[in-house]
Amino acid sequence: TVPRWLVRHIRRSDNSSYWKNGYQAIMVTDTSNFRNYAYHNMADKADTLDYYRMALVVDGLANTLSTLASE
Repeated sequence: TVPRWLVRHIRRSDNSSYWKNGYQAIMVTDTSNFRNYAYHNMADKADTLDYYRMALVVDGLANTLSTLASE
């Protein structure tokens, strides 16, 4: 669920192809294009990413999905 104003931006994601073709897809986003000046331009390089925080997100998602699967 996202605010209406954000839908246009979310549709730019890779998931929009799935949605358009009737597949269900979950998008987890940190809205990087609103925070990372380098997102999707020539400066978009590995050293502009925060791998520590990305790992925290992955761990949190794994724990959440594991919990949901066991209920």
